[in-house]
This record gives sequence, structure tokens and C-alpha cells, in this order.
Amino acid sequence: MVARFYRSIAISYAIVALAVIAYAQDEIQLTTLNDALASNDALAGGDCSACAGYKNGFYIKTQDDAWLLTVRALLQLRWIGDWRDLNGAGNPAIPGDSDEFVGGFTVHRGNVLLIGNIGDPKLKYWFIFASARDNGNTALEEGKLMYEFDNGMVLSVGQWHNSCFLREQDVSYTRQMGAERSYLTETFTLNEIQAILLSHQRELIRWQAQFSDGRYSGNHANRDFYADRADAALTGRLETKLAGEWAQFGDFTSWECEDWGVLLGGAVHWERGETGNNTPIMNLNNFWQWTGDVSIEGYGLSLYGAAVGRISQNPGEDINQYGFEAQAAYHLIQDELELFCRYENIFYDGVADIGDPTTMVPIIDNSVNILSLGLNRYYNRHAAKLTTEVLYAADPISIPMPQVGLLRDQGGQDGQWAVRCQMQLFF
Repeated sequence: MVARFYRSIAISYAIVALAVIAYAQDEIQLTTLNDALASNDALAGGDCSACAGYKNGFYIKTQDDAWLLTVRALLQLRWIGDWRDLNGAGNPAIPGDSDEFVGGFTVHRGNVLLIGNIGDPKLKYWFIFASARDNGNTALEEGKLMYEFDNGMVLSVGQWHNSCFLREQDVSYTRQMGAERSYLTETFTLNEIQAILLSHQRELIRWQAQFSDGRYSGNHANRDFYADRADAALTGRLETKLAGEWAQFGDFTSWECEDWGVLLGGAVHWERGETGNNTPIMNLNNFWQWTGDVSIEGYGLSLYGAAVGRISQNPGEDINQYGFEAQAAYHLIQDELELFCRYENIFYDGVADIGDPTTMVPIIDNSVNILSLGLNRYYNRHAAKLTTEVLYAADPISIPMPQVGLLRDQGGQDGQWAVRCQMQLFF
């Protein structure tokens, strides 16, 4: 997997070099990158010494900033250990399900990012190519185009993770407090989606409005126009900043240079299942979700809380699922060592998800409570950090989420423990 990751980086840099050559070949014969930069000097009539370098990624651009390509890379290396009491009832046919202790290393993410603008700084693009954890194959994780209007509104179209619903989902996985987003977020997430989004950020208010193909529409099996689970889905999110700067809410930590900041947010998502399709996972995918959150941070202390609910809109189906989480963190050594903890609670209302109950994973317990305690060691903020944390599920886990580190329990068994250690490099 690591070899595939570095091969992807090499391919990306080759694309950069070819793009430069294609841009200038009609004006001057190019043989090296230095020739390309010198040619751009001649065309623009100025110094292009800053047309290539490093600033939040390796970049190359034209002198007038009309064309830009930035290449970034992410590597998340993890060791995860999980302890359960199976009482001899595990399923040997499922890897790891018959073992009360499972532990090992994984390249959780090995991504290459291509970011920039096309002919105009207002027209931007964003691509993420990710290496799959199970087989190492590389695929498009995110791909979108964005255009910023003169009034500051931004129109985005494509495929992405941050679905303008849950705040924890909107924050990049490179800037989370723990090694991974919470079990609560993974339960209520819309996951990868394909959509069109209009957003606007003012001094105190930020809003987003989205029309999409519904949750999971950006996943590998659901990407084509006929394969999603919804006729239509609408999402809206509104945030108000009571104090601080917008930039400080791009993560969940509080750096030494940050003054007090307070952010309130809320969102609603409505989804209409595929009508005319008799597959339960399609035509019973009718629901709406709501969420509200608050973030407070400053001078090394950060607090975060969120509540979320999902209500079925299927005829004769009375399902009302909800959950909440509370998170706190403090820098023991400012900008270097951070202690954090999190508590989560989820109420399933008898089913794992909205839809046909006969196809759902059986619920062992109607609710689950999870505690987390961990440390972040920052070597260069989020560019290089080591995260170590312990998770304890006080109730049986019905829905396994290996990315979180928790596996399915057996009926009547609780008290599952997990340890996650992750080294992150983002450059």
C-alpha cells in the first residue's frame, strides 16, 4: 500500500511537469522546469522566481496566478487493538470475529491531493485520490469544481465527504481530535455524496444549501446516476460565529495564538427514496435528519458538543433515532501535547438504520455509551502528529465500525475496549 502511495505521488509530479510543458510549448522550446519558469518570465515581463515552491503543498503557477496546481500528500499509519468477550460465540467465517483480541497495523489513509485554479483564481478544482485499505487500489475519493462569484457566494459541484450536515464531518479527517471521527458521526453520516452546493460566508454567519443524490451516492457501488438510493435529497446548514475567527474552527483544537471563539451550528437533511424501485434499501430510504452543535475554544482549551436525530418517513414506520456527544481538550504543553476526552450516546429505537427491518443488522442493545481518552503529540501541528487513545464501549456494539476500532459484540456481552495509535504526516 505504501508503495502504491508513493507511486501516486510520483505520477502526480509527472502530471505537473507535463502541464507546464503543454502551457508554454507554443512560445518557447522547453526542456527543463527551469526553462518553463524562464519562459513564463519572458511572457509575463517579470520575475517568476515564486512560480514554484512550497506553501501548504508543493505548487507551480503562472505569474498572474491564473493557473495553479498544488500537490499535497497524506499518510495515516495506525495500530489498532480490540478486546471483546465473545464467550465462544464468534463466527469463524468472518475474519477477526472469532478472536477476543484482534490487533494490527494498517495504512488507514494514503492520499494524494491536487488543488488549484483554472485560468482564473475564482474557478478552482479539488481532487483526492485515495488508496483502499482492503486491497490498496487507488480510486477517486473526492472531485469537485468550485466557482466564487463577485458577491462571495461559492458554487460547488461534484463528489465530496463534507456534506454540510454534521460539523465533525465538515472538518477534514486530517484535523480531527482523535485518530478518527466519533462512532456517533459514523452512525449518522451521509458519507460520500454527489451534489451541487451553494454557500456563503459573511463576517458572523455562514450558510450552505445542497441538492444531492442522497447519502452514500458517492460510494464506489453507488456512483452512477441510476445506482443511488434516492430520487432527491436536500440539505441546509447555518452557522453563526459569536466570537473568534472562522479559521480557528477548521479543526477541534485550540492553539496558543487563538483568542476565545464560539460557534453555533445547525442543519437539516431530507431524503426521498427511489420510487418505483421495489428493493427495500431503495424505496424505503425515506427519512429526515437534524443536528445542532456548539464549539468553544481559546488559549489551549476546546469544548465541543453535538446532538443529532434521524426520523423515518416510511409509511407505518415509527422510528426516531438520536444521539449526542461531548468532547473536551486541553494543551498540557502548549501547541505540543494535548489531552482530550469524549463521551457518546446513541439510541437506535430498535433498528440499525431507516429502511426494511428484515435487511438490517440486528440490534443487540437499544442504546450504546462510549468513552474515549487520548493524547495528541504535535510535532508540526496537523502536518506531523501522533495520536494515542483508548475507547471503552459500556454497552454491546451492534454495528461494527473497524475504522473507529470497534467490532460487533455477541448478545449479552459488553465492555469492549479498543486502543488506537496513529502517526499522521500531511504535507
